[in-house]
Amino acid sequence: MLRTSDEARTSAAVHILDRFALLVGAIGVLAFTILVAYTVGARYLVGRTPFWSEELPRLLLIWVTFIGATAAFARNTHFEAGLLPLIVRSDRAQRVARLVASLASVIFLLILAKTGFDITRHTWGNLTTAMRWPVGLTYLALPVCCSLSAVAVVSRILSRN
Repeated sequence: MLRTSDEARTSAAVHILDRFALLVGAIGVLAFTILVAYTVGARYLVGRTPFWSEELPRLLLIWVTFIGATAAFARNTHFEAGLLPLIVRSDRAQRVARLVASLASVIFLLILAKTGFDITRHTWGNLTTAMRWPVGLTYLALPVCCSLSAVAVVSRILSRN
């Protein structure tokens, strides 16, 4: 069992992770929006599509999606979506259901992170067609964000939050 100061540190770490994920995600969404608008403008106004018009927005979209999932895990809103109290009335049963869901999430996230790491390592030597970047950059979102999400879930379990 954690002491109060340990719980506060754990909660602060999850809060920092959440804020970081939201900041990086917001910057990513802004960059994605600008890139897509620029691509559309270049295509219809200038008649020329940038060489990176498919690869870079796709890479950003994948990263922003997984970063958003990390923020959802840090906020503990990813799977429950506020429905548990409507389905289960007992406070004790709700706590047990949340703990089981959290433990299952950690196991799933760790398996996904390991698989994502393997795929990233396997594809790192391949280059994208237009930008000539490692294909593994796309898959790297999986182990990075799943690991951070697992840390957030474990921190929430330890802080009983």
